[in-house]
Amino acid sequence: MNKRPLKNIRKSHSERSEESLMNASQPETSSKILRLVPQNDSRKSIFNGLKNNIAIEVKNLSKVYKIYKEPKDLLKEVLFRKKRHEEFWALKNISFKIKKGEVMGIIGRNGAGKSTLLKILSGTLDKTSGMVKISGMVSAILELGTGFHPEYTGRENIYNGGMILGMSKKEIDRKVQSIIDFSELEEFIDRPFKTYSDGMKTRLTFSVATAINPEILIIDEALAAGDSFFINKCIQRITNICQSGATVLFVSHNTFLVQRLCDRAILLEKGKMKADGEPVQVCQDYEFSVAQEVNKKLKIDNTAKKEGKKILGDGPLKIAKVKITDAQNREKYSFLQGEDIKIKVLYNTPSPINNPGLYCLFVRNDGVYATSFFSGEKESFHDIINLGKLEGSGFLELTWPNIGLGDGIFYLTIGFFPKKEGSNSVMYLDPYCMHDKFYKIKIKRLNRPLQTVFDQDVKVIKGK
Repeated sequence: MNKRPLKNIRKSHSERSEESLMNASQPETSSKILRLVPQNDSRKSIFNGLKNNIAIEVKNLSKVYKIYKEPKDLLKEVLFRKKRHEEFWALKNISFKIKKGEVMGIIGRNGAGKSTLLKILSGTLDKTSGMVKISGMVSAILELGTGFHPEYTGRENIYNGGMILGMSKKEIDRKVQSIIDFSELEEFIDRPFKTYSDGMKTRLTFSVATAINPEILIIDEALAAGDSFFINKCIQRITNICQSGATVLFVSHNTFLVQRLCDRAILLEKGKMKADGEPVQVCQDYEFSVAQEVNKKLKIDNTAKKEGKKILGDGPLKIAKVKITDAQNREKYSFLQGEDIKIKVLYNTPSPINNPGLYCLFVRNDGVYATSFFSGEKESFHDIINLGKLEGSGFLELTWPNIGLGDGIFYLTIGFFPKKEGSNSVMYLDPYCMHDKFYKIKIKRLNRPLQTVFDQDVKVIKGK
């Protein structure tokens, strides 16, 4: 393995940074994670001053990509002037204005156009049509690691990134220790950047990008790879930048962070703007949209053949079918915490069965037993429930009102047991029929991102 000459290693940070800027056409540095766009940038058609208090104005912005099935189709299209491509609209007719000092959240599913929008705003991607006007100097964190030379050390990349952002060497000299302290990478700062984990790259990237006081800060999922402690530090740093009067665009799938940090939010869906307004409402629209898509996938899973799944018991009472619905009897498998869940168990039996026990168990996908119900035992919330005589075909319906389960995927077990006699647990009895972890549902806990198993209703009394 060839080592770098000692002379090259000992070059000043400013020389190294100047070299990296001169070699910007090389792959390592051609796509910049840190992008500074001065107000007097030469690209007047994209970046120019706005009057009053508007920092960013976007009008009818669109970006289309031409998709060719084969590379040769591009040549054929040029030569024969016949269309041989399909168009993919990453963005279509997006319009909005952002005031100076406003914190805007942008949310949406993967492929919605969020990153494309931010790249156009930061000047690293050309638009197809529309107008973009920006007033102010932009600092953007778009992707992990790109723009930082993999062979340079963390310290050298601080100078490299700082100069890209427009800082002088003297200014970087003053700030370098505070950047290192914030990133908590003192032990690794003189090691090559290529040896850093994603979390370490996140720390250094964010620390450098926010070392200046940008007029406009653009963050694209930069906190996703950080640990919870560092994320809290980043949130505080972003909060301080917001309070300084800067304009911030923040992209995240974390609706809690969007609601906590942002004054306003935009929801993108398949390249189009679906909502623009208060973060709480927009985030709820997003969660509902995600829940609908998850519900479609879970419906396919739950209605597919049950190969490999366990059906226990060989008694006369059989489970014919299980239907899972909401309070309006609509088939549903993705719920928000607080909704009603109804489970309809259709059965058939060739001979009458006197007062069997109906059993239901929710198990989270990590194996945690979340909650259960058994009609044949007295529990905290109900007495023993007499189901009477079951004969022929019919159904029993369970309702879980205001479901309190926390975030997660849950597998449902449904079973019929003989009438319980004595003190033995139901699990010591052989079931008539039991569908073991047959059915799958998703619960989404809104607002607070806590991984709770269950949330209980609480009453508060104030006194003196």
